[in-house]
Amino acid sequence: LSIILGAGSGVLATVLTSSYLSDYAIQLSELTTPLRIAKDAPRAFPDDINEAISQINGVIDKSIASAFINSTKGQNGFTAKDLVVSGVVVTSDGWLMFPKSNNINAKNWTIILNNKTYTPKEIINNELYGVVFIKIDASSLSVVAFGDALKISLADQVFVIDGYENFSIHSVTGVGDSYSVVVPSDVLQKRIKIDISDTSFSPVFNLSSQFIGVTNSLEEGIVPIEVLFSDFSSLLANDKIIRPSLGVNTLSLAHTIDFSDKNYSEYKVGALIYGAGVKRYSVAESAGLKKGDIILSIDGQGINKFNTLDQYVVMHKPGDKIELIVDREGEEKIFSIELGTK
Repeated sequence: LSIILGAGSGVLATVLTSSYLSDYAIQLSELTTPLRIAKDAPRAFPDDINEAISQINGVIDKSIASAFINSTKGQNGFTAKDLVVSGVVVTSDGWLMFPKSNNINAKNWTIILNNKTYTPKEIINNELYGVVFIKIDASSLSVVAFGDALKISLADQVFVIDGYENFSIHSVTGVGDSYSVVVPSDVLQKRIKIDISDTSFSPVFNLSSQFIGVTNSLEEGIVPIEVLFSDFSSLLANDKIIRPSLGVNTLSLAHTIDFSDKNYSEYKVGALIYGAGVKRYSVAESAGLKKGDIILSIDGQGINKFNTLDQYVVMHKPGDKIELIVDREGEEKIFSIELGTK
């Protein structure tokens, strides 16, 4: 789908390939007027690497912004080595997304896009995932297409924007996570690892030139676009980032081997509320969830090795109503919960 949100929010992504992104964008677009929805076919996979390179060069020419520190400008302007970080255009009316670079204050940046120079008008830091959203005074910009990062596979190739108007090609070496330990339900754990030692501060695209996430020094691997898109959509809708919260700490039973707690060793799927358990004053506590409960599904979608609790939670919005099926000491119970805010 192509979503055209009107003057207030610009064009938010040209192609949204996963059903979640499409549904979320449509819901967001209902907040704006006038609303126009245009249907596009999914972007075709390139026939060969030369076509893929041609496509990514087109994206770099139109939709990649470059940030420089004002003080590095010489008599003849900036040079390529002065580049701080590259970012992507995410709305037609001037919202950009950059990996957050070494805590450098974006107020001191000069941004160059399409051979034009801009000063940041608004800066929103996303400390959780290490990105910064910046608004510039621009219109009719060419936005990037969003891909589906969570479905990327081992050995897939990706483009990393690693210099001024420059990219390199790398392979996916693994999909990392922390599911073998107790993790919070409200933060996406999945990261995509690639074959590069220094992955700091780079936008990443798949071979169809769709934006799939960013690398930064705060995270190991690529932070998937799904959570970045959710945060940015919240920013557009609420003028600030508001995240959904369930409020439990869980252990993925699908990721554990020879679990020492024999009370749960027979379970091979589900999210066991464990460790610190249920967060105090959370919606989970209000609903009656307890430490030792095993969350088996959300809205009929099973919790397993490939679809984890945190993935389902972060794909929602605060206020969304969800239905959990929970195993409590061998008895299945149903909990209807309205997600809170984080």
